[in-house]
Amino acid sequence: MPPIEAFRGVSLGGWLVFEGFLTPYLFTLTECDINGNFYDITIGDRRDNATSSEINRNTIKFGNGSTKNCKPLEAYPVDTWTLTSSFPSKEMARAYLKRHWDTWVTEDDIAKIADAGLTHVKIPIGHWIRGDIREGEPWVDGDWHFFARAVGWCRKYGLKVVADIHTAPGSQNGFDNSGQFLNQRTALVYSPRPSSSIDQGSGRRGRGSQGRGHE
Repeated sequence: MPPIEAFRGVSLGGWLVFEGFLTPYLFTLTECDINGNFYDITIGDRRDNATSSEINRNTIKFGNGSTKNCKPLEAYPVDTWTLTSSFPSKEMARAYLKRHWDTWVTEDDIAKIADAGLTHVKIPIGHWIRGDIREGEPWVDGDWHFFARAVGWCRKYGLKVVADIHTAPGSQNGFDNSGQFLNQRTALVYSPRPSSSIDQGSGRRGRGSQGRGHE
């Protein structure tokens, strides 16, 4: 038998499928964001350090030097569905997300992954990435270009790519990692012991639960 190739991989979570605990800054929307003023942010610019705890999300600075306080939304979005729905149009939501798509993963990141001796990169993607979006659904496409760019970088540095279709129409599990958080879980087999770890009436996890739902 040929030798088994070692599989050492990392997942680029939080990039093309959003989860609040991975990219909380995306979800802390303000009235400035939904009015299209997010590109004016120079105080705590998220493009330079998206995970910084020093980000000031409540103030923007305009080119003439004036500043404006930005009131946070009364209810922050909790998943991709409610995030994109927060904007008055898909075009504005796409412009907001484009900064994140363009900067969350860079060629330097891919080079460092290769230098660390890893062999595979998993890239979670939404089922809507190619624009297969039904009428009334708030999914926003436009990230395919950035996915393809990352695949090219992986090829350049000798890494294999696992394209992970991380979501399914209607939500495969009811968690935010499916794109749509639901009160009722849609899959009861995400635990090794579903009968003991899930409250079948509410769909919520019980004490026997082991970690999060399958991603």
